[in-house]
This record gives sequence, C-alpha cells and structure tokens, in this order.
Amino acid sequence: MPSARYEHRETVRRLLRNGYALSYAQLTERFGVSRRQVRRVLNALREDGLPVRDRFEENEDAGRRKVFFLAPGDQAPEIPLADLDQREILALAVAAQAARSALGPTPLAGPAEAAFAKLLEPVAPGVLSFEVEAVPRRWRFDGRGTAQIDPGIFASVREAMSAQKSLVIEYTNAQGTRSWDRKIDPYQLVVAGSSWIVVAYDHYFQDVVHFALPAIREAQVGEPFFGTVDRYDAEAHLRAAFGAFEGEETRAVELAVSAEAAESFRRTSYHHTQEIEAQDDGALVVRYEVAGLEEIAGFVLSFGGKVRASEPEALREMVAQRARRMAEAHGDASAEP
Repeated sequence: MPSARYEHRETVRRLLRNGYALSYAQLTERFGVSRRQVRRVLNALREDGLPVRDRFEENEDAGRRKVFFLAPGDQAPEIPLADLDQREILALAVAAQAARSALGPTPLAGPAEAAFAKLLEPVAPGVLSFEVEAVPRRWRFDGRGTAQIDPGIFASVREAMSAQKSLVIEYTNAQGTRSWDRKIDPYQLVVAGSSWIVVAYDHYFQDVVHFALPAIREAQVGEPFFGTVDRYDAEAHLRAAFGAFEGEETRAVELAVSAEAAESFRRTSYHHTQEIEAQDDGALVVRYEVAGLEEIAGFVLSFGGKVRASEPEALREMVAQRARRMAEAHGDASAEP
C-alpha cells in the first residue's frame, strides 16, 4: 500500500502538471501536515526532475503568499481540455454537488467527494467562464432532514443486492418503540426526495414493499434468491406509493405533520412527489401531487391525530367524516352489553 508521503507527492505532481499554483496553506490544509512536510514533498519532486518554481503573489483573502507552480511548457494536463467543453465541465461540477447531497447520509459520501475532486482537478484553471469552486455556492441540493444510515447496514444491503441474497432484518417504527423481524429479498436502493428506500420482496407479506433504510437496525446476509417476482415493476411500484390512480387528474395536497410524527416523513418518501418543509417547532409541512383523495385520507388517519389535512378542503372534510364514523362505531361498540 502506498505511503502517505508518496500519495502526497503524486497528488502535488498531478496538480502542478495540470496548471495549479499551490500555496503552503492550501497543501497543509489538504494533507493535514506541517509546512516542513510540505517543503519535503516539494524538494522530493525537484529531486525527481520536476522543475517546480515559486513566486510571491497577492491574495485577497490570504494577503501576500508564496505559491509553487510549473511554467506552461512544463505542464502536461492528464485530460486535454479538448476532451471536455465548458458545459460538460459545468455539468460534472454540478453533478458533484448533487452527489454530495444525495450520498451525504451514506458511507459513499467520502469516496464520492474524492472521486469528483480527482475528475475536476485536471481542468486547468483560468480557462473557464465560471469558477468550479463557486459551484457549491450557486447550486444547492438540499439534503437536510435525511437520517444517517449505519455503514454496516448499508454494506449488508449492498452486498445482498449485488449477490442476489436474502436479508434478515430488524425494522423499527419512527419512534423506535416497536420493531419487527423480516426476511426480505432486496431488489433496489432508491433515493426518493430525501429518503433512502430499500425495495424488497417481503416473505412475511409475500409482496414487494419498501423499507426506509435508516429504520433497519440489524441486517444479516442470508442465502441466494433467484430473480424478482413476476409481477414486480419498479416504476409502477414507486409511482403507486399511494393515491396514484392511473388516468385521474392530480391534485395538490398539503399536510401538517406534528413534531412527534415528523421523523417518519424525514426518513421515508411516501410518494414520488413528496416535498417537506421544516418548521421552527420541529413540525413539518408536507406536500404531494396525487390522483384521488381516498387513499391519502386513510393515510392521514393512520397517524392517529399526529398528521392533519390542511389542503384541499375536500380532503379535510373526507378525513373529518371518516373520523366521525370511526368514533360513532367505537361508541356504539362500547355501549353493547
């Protein structure tokens, strides 16, 4: 395995050959080492025959500083600029920013960050109409509210999917007060909104369902399974999370979710149109575009008063009417001898 000193030297070599001017501060921060160690790396490169030059320059933030660079004739970009046009470079930089948000709760966040940095480094500075470093400030992909995913669970799910093996999992509710053991055959990992979801065949229900990945507390890889069930259609399954009756006109729905129930919505996207807006008191405003109100009315009632229908009025009336009928039915039952 290459030593840290070797990796530092090769990284600096690559950056210099791609046209970067590097300061002590940049290199000490990047590698987490002292100025003396950076000086050793630069001297080693010079001893290897790399003509590293230095100069002083004024920097708006850091003031006067020494930077190290190669003359244009000594530079040799690893990826010629002709291979990437400006829009392709911008698309790559924006994709990197989106990946930071999507992969944030997973163990892949760090490797993805490093991979995109290596892809973008060969682009020589000063030749673009935009600053690659400015992309995170100008393009925002909001991953807030995403629950962290246990690295061990993530690795087990990934292994089971790759090898087509079953998983025995312990799955908990949002409050962590109840748990269930399930044997599942994982088909897909899906990012829906801010939720990471495992789409799997559940042997208990004998059907394809989805599980919020952060709610899986234990996962043991089991024996191989063979293919997916015949009736499974990935697109149709995700599209029909609830209330997606084909051919019906969609309607905007807004729900007021109490702080007590908020975690369920942060970790699970119940429909592909789900949008959540955090409130100062820990509650959420959740919005959907759904076809039909029947199923979502039952969905609201399933939270037992912790979720309230705000819009449209027809949904509020439907929920209220069902709640009254339920109360009357339970009242009648309690009155019987």
